Amino acid sequence: MSPIMLSTATCTYADAQDIRTSLEIPPENFSVIRGSSFERKEIIIEVYKRKENRQNFSNDIMDLIKKHETGKVIIYCATQSGCNDLFAMLQPLLPDNSLGVYHGGLEDEQRESIMSHWKNGKIQIMIGTNAFGMGINSSNIYLVIHCVAPLNMSK
Repeated sequence: MSPIMLSTATCTYADAQDIRTSLEIPPENFSVIRGSSFERKEIIIEVYKRKENRQNFSNDIMDLIKKHETGKVIIYCATQSGCNDLFAMLQPLLPDNSLGVYHGGLEDEQRESIMSHWKNGKIQIMIGTNAFGMGINSSNIYLVIHCVAPLNMSK
């Protein structure tokens, strides 16, 4: 069996064992190495109650974006329609910002183009489902907004 390494900052021991089982790795060929702390002083987590009124909700998002004008922003929505609705709501409010939307309902060519624009800086604010989070390696993301809290932190 070839060596396999799993790297993550948030995987629980139980999740690691589920992965091991799914990949059919014998326990004797699997070990979990974890640091002593998940503390990351450079990361600040804030939780806000979502406003039900669309105008108040969009105002809250705009206020957060304005606080972080010098970096990229990712806004996660739970569904494709949620992404599209938020994009339509924010686009007129952010005429000078490059805004993109990314989810599994896009054609491959569209996703590749959007990802390219994200990487080269043409898109500064991305609205997407968790499909966008796969493979993102950007050092200049200063704000991540989750419009809907995940049901499970490991998903």
